[in-house]
Order: sequence, then structure tokens, then C-alpha cells
Amino acid sequence: MNMNRIHPLDLPEIIMTVGRCIPLWKHSDNLGFYDFNPKSLLTLTLINKTWRSALLPVVWYVYNGFVMRHVPKQIILKYSVHFRLFFGDRSFPGQFLSKNIKSLVISWWDKELLELVQENAESLEYLSWKGANALNVSTSWPSPDYGLLMRMAPTLKELHLSHWTLSGQEVALFLGACKRLHRLDLAAINWIDPVPECDFTTASSYCRPLSQQGQGKGLTDLNLDISTPKEDAFVDLLRYSCPDLLRFTLYSESAADPRRLTPILRAHCRNLVGLDYVTRFSSSLDRRDYLSDSEYADLILAVSDNVRQIKLDIPWLDAQLTRAIVLRPATLQSLNLKFYERRMTPPTSSFSSPSSSFSSSSPALTTSTSSSSSLSIRDAENLGQIILQYCTNLRELSLFFNPHSMGPEETLKLVEKPWACLDLQSLVLADVSIGLTISTTTWQGGIGETGVFPSSSSTPSPPATSASITPQFPQGPGIQPYHWQLSAATTAMAPPYSITAIATTAAVMPSNNSQDIQIRYGSLAKQRLFEQIRRLSKLTRLSLNHVAYSLDGGHLSSSNHHLSSS
Repeated sequence: MNMNRIHPLDLPEIIMTVGRCIPLWKHSDNLGFYDFNPKSLLTLTLINKTWRSALLPVVWYVYNGFVMRHVPKQIILKYSVHFRLFFGDRSFPGQFLSKNIKSLVISWWDKELLELVQENAESLEYLSWKGANALNVSTSWPSPDYGLLMRMAPTLKELHLSHWTLSGQEVALFLGACKRLHRLDLAAINWIDPVPECDFTTASSYCRPLSQQGQGKGLTDLNLDISTPKEDAFVDLLRYSCPDLLRFTLYSESAADPRRLTPILRAHCRNLVGLDYVTRFSSSLDRRDYLSDSEYADLILAVSDNVRQIKLDIPWLDAQLTRAIVLRPATLQSLNLKFYERRMTPPTSSFSSPSSSFSSSSPALTTSTSSSSSLSIRDAENLGQIILQYCTNLRELSLFFNPHSMGPEETLKLVEKPWACLDLQSLVLADVSIGLTISTTTWQGGIGETGVFPSSSSTPSPPATSASITPQFPQGPGIQPYHWQLSAATTAMAPPYSITAIATTAAVMPSNNSQDIQIRYGSLAKQRLFEQIRRLSKLTRLSLNHVAYSLDGGHLSSSNHHLSSS
């Protein structure tokens, strides 16, 4: 028997694995933050030297200046050699001994941190760097040390820069030198020295050739936040990074930015599978600056035929944008639309005849003429009767109606026809009216934990003074008065999900038996909506009007304890 055999708990790898299982951060009730709480781990470092040397790198793996602000500075300095993830702010103005940081986040720039960046340039894989702390756009933002960026090029995987003055030509040289960089985020950038025109057919000091087999890929994710006025902002950068680009996100106050970028996407970025366009409020216009219906359609059609994900901020949904979306039914898997306006003018055009861009085998897309005076019902028609009928491969659907809410008639139009996207795994509907309407009579009833129940009294109630009564519950604008709960079915013959209602207060309900069904299951719009949900057997995430419904064992939970507000 080998008496010198090492015990497993003396192996550093085992000790470190044990250490990672011990909580290091304690949740604080103060604003929901976490506090640094290494007491248990530090106790284990007293076992012996082996445990101490193995666990100290675990204890000090992450440095967060705000969370660890109460740790004595001399302790921070002593153990900073172990830092691998660094979240810097103004909490510790001194120097650090770290030499092998992998992830560095600088949210408040201090010149004393420059030495830290320089010492760890060759090891960084993730860098988020804010160059200036002044919020005044007129303030001149600094320029980074491009030599320092070039030292990061071999190892860097993600780069986030904000509040810098960047030279387009220097950035192009840096991107050409990067070996592993796949994501670039730029926000609040003053852009100078644009990149020369590139046709990607020859290599030059700024233009690299198209990606080839075995050479690896360039940028796959590019996020541009154009928050300062500039002409043709980032057009050169987008053109340069296009060959391998898969996902592109644009945040902008001006509609001129996507207009300028749309032809670049169409001409060069033929591998895009994801497009996000987020509009910001323009203080100069005192409103959001939107594209026209045809311009939104052009933006969507500029993406490749293999588009999988679309996220748009739009005023409303008209014919040409609808047509552009349903032209990608085979590949589109995620659709996120946020509606910011309520129609005050008629739709731009009718969707009664299909575009010539459809193949002859495609069915004609039509919408029924609405009898409603509400022009916003066209949005619901284009969604429920066209997009959700043709985009059968959707896996994620998110619809937001803010600051207004979708009215009951529009909601009914949205769910009027059975959706064809039965493979939905995530469904998010916000500010959709599906409230309960009570008709004909009033009576004393109640609402229990399993639903609405009639009064036990057989005494007839006096007739209602009006044709319909809507219960008044405390609620915010656009939020339904009930928290509707989906529970797992109890019988084999039942649909995948059954419905119960959990109300926030008691109500006065009619007792007429012929109306029990309507009362129990609410408005027709709500009934239709939950009929749609019952048919989604693969659904794993559901959020209705800012209430998230958790799942348990593949079914929507029947326990009210699993309900949580989003």
C-alpha cells in the first residue's frame, strides 16, 4: 500500500472546486445589491497552506469597486494580484498589482487606471472602457492610445467603447489586426478620419479580403449607438466590418442614420441573420424620428434571406413592412415589435393585393375591412391575420404597446384567427387589454383562489341600470385588473393548460346561470387569447401585461407562489 498517496482534498483542483460552491456574495436589502461576504471561504483558508494557496484566487477572482468599497485598501492592494474580473469605479483610487486580468470594466475613467490597462493589455479578453466622464457633448472627448489597443488585438474577444474620439482609419487597422474579436459596441463616439472606400476584393492597409476557409471570422456582432450629431456616422465602420457580420444593432435619434446604412447592409452584409433598430427620443424634435413604411420595409429587405431575428421600434404596422416580414417565413424565428404611436391618420396603403415580389405559389395575402372606427385595428389585423399566419417557424414573439395600450377590439382582432406559429417557445404581450366585462345583471358574488363563483343566494337581483358594467379595480394604465393564472391540466382529456383567475379584490358579479361561462372566463378577447396559448404546447416562457408566468416541469405552474411580476 502506498503510504504517500495524496488525499483528494489535498489536490488544488478539488479544493478550488469546493471553494466555488461556497457563497461569496450575500444579497443585501439595500437597493437589491449584493455584498462581499468572504467569511466562510476565508475560514477554509486557515486549514493549511495548500488550502490557503488554492482558495485565495477563488476569494479574490472578482473585484467590484462598489460592492467591495468597505474592504480596507491595504487588503485590496495585497490581493489584487489574484484579480481576473475587474469592475472599476472611483471606490479605490490607488494602484493595483494585477497582471493577468481577463475581463476589465471601467465605468468611471481615472488616469490612474491607465497603468492597470497597460499592465494587462496582453491578457484581456473583454474590455468595456468609458473614455470621458463629462456628459456635455460639447466637451472634447479624448482619443485612446491606439498602440495600446494593438497590444490587445491577439486576445481580445469583446470590446465596448464609449465617450471617445475615434479615428476611423486607426480603428480599421486595429480591427484588421484582431484575431479573436467577435463583438464590438460603440456608444457616444466622435468619429473622425473616415475609412477609405473598400470593395473587399483586394487586401490593403485598410481593406482585408473576404473571409476564407481556415482563417477564422471577423466581427459577428456590431452594436452602434449613434447619440451625437455627425454626418454619415459609422458608415465606413459598418462597411468595413460587414463580410462576417451576423447581428447588427442600431440605436439612433435620427431616421437619417438607418437611411444611410440601409444600402450598406444590402450591398455588403449578406450574412446578417439578426437586425435590431431602436429609436431614441430626439430632444431637438421633441419626439421620436421614425422611418416611413417603405423605409422600414427596405431596412428589413436589406438583410439576407436567412434572417432569424428582427427587433424594431415602430409607430405602427403598415402594409409594406408587414409584407417585408412575411417574405422571410421559413427562417424568421424571433420577432420583437414595440409600438410607440396610436394612429391619427389612415394607413398608408391597403394590403389587399400581394406584391409582385411574392412567388406565384404564394397565397394572396388579404385583410378584411374593419368596421371599427379605430385605425389602430390595422396593426392587430396585420399581426394576427397575416404575420402570425405566415411566419410559422417563429419561436419568440414579443409585442409592446407603449405608451398607449391595445384596446379590447384590437386585441380581439389579434387573436381572432388561430395562429399558425405553433412552435412558439416565448410569448410576451405588454399593455394589451383583456379585461373582464360583466353584462346584464348585478349580484353578490365573489372571487376565490380557483376562480369566480356565483352567490349562494337564490334571491333574484335587481336589474342593472345599464347594458354592461366594468368592475373598477386599482390598476395602472393599460394593465389588466386580474392576474390570470394558467395551470396544468388534471385530466387526459383536458387541453394542455387550464385557466383559473386570481383577482386582487372582491367584485359584484351577476348570478344568471346562462352567463356563468362568460363571467368565469372573462371577455371574449381573453378567452380567445388563452385558446391560443392552450395550443402552444412548446411554450416555456409567458409574460402578459408585465406579469411573468413561471413553469414547473414543462407546464405553466398552477401555484400562485410561482407568479412574479416582470
